[in-house]
Amino acid sequence: MTPLDFVGFWHANPFRPFRILTASHALDVLSPLQVAMSPSMQRVTVTLDDAAHALDVADILRCESLAPQPSPAGPAHAPDTPAAPAPFQIDLSAYAPDPGTISLLSVTLADGNALSHVAIADRNGTPVFSTAGTRWDIHGVERFENGASLFIHHLDDPTTPRRVLVWPGSGGSLDSFADRADAPALNAAIRDLDAQLAARPVDPAPPEDYFKTASPAPKPPPKPFRNYWELDRPEPFNAARFTLDTDHTEYGPHRWVEAIRITDTLNKEVVLDLFGTSWDCDVTREPDSHALTLSLGHHPGSLSLHIKPHARTARLLPDGADIPLDFVNRHLRNFSLYAPIEALRAALRAGPRGSDHPAVILPDHRGHRIELWAGHADWPTPFLHPRILAPSGRVLLDLRGSWWAALVEPDQADTTLTMLLWFRDEPGRNEVLSQRLWIDAPSRRVTCRTLPGFTSLGVIHHLAHHARDPGYFLRDLREAFAQGAALGI
Repeated sequence: MTPLDFVGFWHANPFRPFRILTASHALDVLSPLQVAMSPSMQRVTVTLDDAAHALDVADILRCESLAPQPSPAGPAHAPDTPAAPAPFQIDLSAYAPDPGTISLLSVTLADGNALSHVAIADRNGTPVFSTAGTRWDIHGVERFENGASLFIHHLDDPTTPRRVLVWPGSGGSLDSFADRADAPALNAAIRDLDAQLAARPVDPAPPEDYFKTASPAPKPPPKPFRNYWELDRPEPFNAARFTLDTDHTEYGPHRWVEAIRITDTLNKEVVLDLFGTSWDCDVTREPDSHALTLSLGHHPGSLSLHIKPHARTARLLPDGADIPLDFVNRHLRNFSLYAPIEALRAALRAGPRGSDHPAVILPDHRGHRIELWAGHADWPTPFLHPRILAPSGRVLLDLRGSWWAALVEPDQADTTLTMLLWFRDEPGRNEVLSQRLWIDAPSRRVTCRTLPGFTSLGVIHHLAHHARDPGYFLRDLREAFAQGAALGI
């Protein structure tokens, strides 16, 4: 017998009494504490009540488990030794798990919303669970041997994904393995919740401190550049006070831009910084200001701004009003997260409106409203939280207060939106950016070419508000897409 074969009997889990047979001994081991083995695993010592026996492992012929009951010939152990307990056994011959049969029905409601109803029947065809006639939509499933987990969301609370556990023949539960209700009670519970949500729709709200942290702190006025006896006079523009730096950057294959940075040398303050962006700047120095013409090499159209660095203001030409230069700087840096330049013009004309208003409103897309809200005032730009509303006013996605922004591009020829999620911190950001998401607005389904399956827009909302690490977010996103792929649609 080999040492490993012996250890298999000795360290069995659970331990079972066994007998060691050699040419001259038959030793019963009723406890693993009776045996000790040398470091070389070549010798063992077996301790009985009356003596200790040292054996070479090579001399052991075999080991055999002791029967739970004494043999008719008499007990195989000393009379005062308790008999070994019978091993615990489960009879699985009658166990026949029923995973159930899942059926799906796609419908389009009168308000234009598309959803998929789900029904489960047992092996005999008896209905067990159904969402027919409700506003529940299924976006994923996980099957197990005696049932399934259904992942659903409600049209009047689309940002809250829920799980329903169904065991055909045994009933089910709303999200908890600790509770179980029979099939009629489970169907009644899901319909009661449907009626409650339809009567009182739920729209997510950002955290309470969002509106405070999204407002940039007011900057002190610039230090005057004149003598103290001239403080009551308007300060003349001094071009020598400001430096104009340029950055010749290749933003695409053989495509170059000339970005600028304007610095107040007296206050050691950067008043306009477009380094790292794809804005191509043409600057004209005027006696009392700088005139800028901004254009994007990959985007039609341009902007003309009249900037007064000493006053920290800018004006959109030809008919704009003076607005804070810091406000203009943030909007120019955030423009890479959306496409229509007219939306940027409208935001600059409107001027600062506070953190309780969206920073940018994109044109309506097939009745869906797309808003972009400012992120934390101290976070680096570009950063805008998307908020997408259905034609009915229901919030489908709201990332305000999370660590995630997004680039949103509506497809004017289709009902889809393209979205690239943008994490606050640079580490791990590119891995998430590689997952381009396509959103079908009427059905709220999200697909990705690099991930099989689909999920719902509410799941993206839920994951973004619970993930502050791109790695964990991608792990949960892949799991959600796998649940959608299991539906087979």
